[in-house]
Amino acid sequence: MARKSIPKYRKQKNKSGDRAFVELGGSRVYLGAFNSAESREAYARALNEWESNGRQETTIADGMTVSEIVARYWEHVTEYYCKHGRPTKEQANIRITMRSLCKLYGRSPGDEFGPLALKAVRQSLIGAGHSRTYINDQTGRIKRLFKWAVENELVPATIYHGLLAVAGLRRGRSAARETEKIKPVADESINAVEPHVSRQVWALIRLQRLTAMRPGETVIMRGCDIDTTGELWEYRPSEHKGEHHDQDRIVPLGPKARRIVQEFLKPDLSAFLFSPADADEARRAQVRQQRKTKVQPSQATRGERSKRRMEAGKRGRAPKERYTVDSYRRSITRACELAFPVPDDATDEEAPVWRKAHHWHPHQIRHRCATDVRKQLGLEAAQVWLGHTRADVTQIYAERNLSVARELARKIG
Repeated sequence: MARKSIPKYRKQKNKSGDRAFVELGGSRVYLGAFNSAESREAYARALNEWESNGRQETTIADGMTVSEIVARYWEHVTEYYCKHGRPTKEQANIRITMRSLCKLYGRSPGDEFGPLALKAVRQSLIGAGHSRTYINDQTGRIKRLFKWAVENELVPATIYHGLLAVAGLRRGRSAARETEKIKPVADESINAVEPHVSRQVWALIRLQRLTAMRPGETVIMRGCDIDTTGELWEYRPSEHKGEHHDQDRIVPLGPKARRIVQEFLKPDLSAFLFSPADADEARRAQVRQQRKTKVQPSQATRGERSKRRMEAGKRGRAPKERYTVDSYRRSITRACELAFPVPDDATDEEAPVWRKAHHWHPHQIRHRCATDVRKQLGLEAAQVWLGHTRADVTQIYAERNLSVARELARKIG
């Protein structure tokens, strides 16, 4: 990355004496008498304010529109919401939020955006059919935008404090659509997909079931991230959800999980354990082994086929070195379609209901593991196992154990 130049402390000559100044973003800021201690302090102060404001002018003209504030905020978003040199998904979420905001209030003055305006944006999201939780997330992002605007003195502090008065939508008390809670996947549904996934994907599924790792933590496993010196191996993901809060994430690997990992360890410790390229090579080897004829196609024949595919626009992609959360999820979705095919006599209305009832995704494995641990060892153990810092987050993943309450009801009344 190129080093950014620092505006220089400069001198202006005039009849009344030499003055110090600095040019920031095309504007000249006067600092006082040249070489005086006060001017040097003013120079340092102006530089720091300019840098902290994204190298923008710190004196903002009155009446900035919402669109102008959003444009300034987006510069902050592209820099802040970036992890290991890659944009996070939050960037895309914020872009959608800002689009909804500017559609209604883009030309309005930012210092006039109040609670009623925020509720109007929220109402437009309700009318578009979005879910309650999605709408609450979007309104939260708008509040965060104006908090940043207050921090950078683009709008008065009263604007943000007014928006804080707008409470989130409550379940059953708004016209917003409600979504179903994520349920733990049954072990029978997990086992049903085994014949329809690669050896690598099945290992990912089993590791999640044993460790309650997040899908994103599982797919990035490498040998160099695993401490194999102790009785229990310890896996420290190179990336995890809480790292920007300076939280450590250590996943102990018990005997069963360790055996799975051992099966996929590679001489190159920096290589990813679970690779689509390895799965593709294994699939090709199996096809060659099951081929009835032992005569291989000639090189010319293979070249002609490849040329025809390219001319037809079917340019193939080389398998990647590791699974992503999305490719891992898609593998499970395809396996569910094969393991639980829609009945032939199902109508167009019944088919989506069938798929929804018989399909599951990787996050539900984490819910399954959390529920089982909580039933056996309690909420605190589940909190530690999931890597949560707060017990109320664990409540989302671990269903309440009603069997204990039922037993007490039998005994007490």
